[in-house]
Amino acid sequence: MYATQHHLREVLPSDIRRIHLVTGPQSQARLDFTAPLLRPHRALVEHHRVALESPASAPLLAALVSGLPARDHAIVVITRGGGDLSIFDDPAVVDAIRMSILPVVTALGHTSDSTRSDEVADASLPTPSLAGAELRRLLAAQYHERVRTVPPAPRPTPTAAAATPPTPVAPPSPAPLFPMRPAGLAGTPAAPAHCGTYGTSPRRSNSLGTAALVLGIISMVAFGGFGVGALVGFVLGIVAVRHRPRTAAVWGIVLNGLWLLGVAAWIGLVVALGSGPQS
Repeated sequence: MYATQHHLREVLPSDIRRIHLVTGPQSQARLDFTAPLLRPHRALVEHHRVALESPASAPLLAALVSGLPARDHAIVVITRGGGDLSIFDDPAVVDAIRMSILPVVTALGHTSDSTRSDEVADASLPTPSLAGAELRRLLAAQYHERVRTVPPAPRPTPTAAAATPPTPVAPPSPAPLFPMRPAGLAGTPAAPAHCGTYGTSPRRSNSLGTAALVLGIISMVAFGGFGVGALVGFVLGIVAVRHRPRTAAVWGIVLNGLWLLGVAAWIGLVVALGSGPQS
């Protein structure tokens, strides 16, 4: 009686990772067995070749089965694609299968006859291809069972986010005393940070220029239009009114003021000399 899926689950490891496949050197049973074992459930298959055609090879087969290393999650599968099966009735082979530390599954390619190796093996299946299909089902079931039993990864504990302090609002910068530069001074460099803004106002420059122009007119009238100082002061006054430079306006006021003081002094001198006693 051949093994069922339920029987395979009972006699084989619950987590098969390695399969020791024993076949003949040129046997088709190897491909028949490994073809159904598709990934991702396929275990590692180690292929062991030994002659299975005659009873003379029985000691080699018995030595191979007995010499396989004892490993967890490993099984032995002995396959044969038909032919002479007398080697599997050899007492040495039968004893090796019975005493094997690893579970042994036989798939010797027959359905009607039974060998003594089939009787002592942990499980027996009729053909290599059927053995591969049944083991594939078993490996898939074991794989899904492992997936279900894997504990979920712990989720990270949420931590309260640190409160972000409000961004301080910078106080509004004070408006400049004279935010607009006159068109005539647009190309001139701005005053350094340590300097004041005196003299940059168009209104102040215009007032100074007007004063210099008026003083220049008075000086020219007082000198009859021929005073060089009065003429220079008049020109500086015109420059101050048109272009509004503070320096020109100041120098115009200074020159015109000096010339007016000179005129006043001269007039006073003339008056003093003219009103003196007559001889």
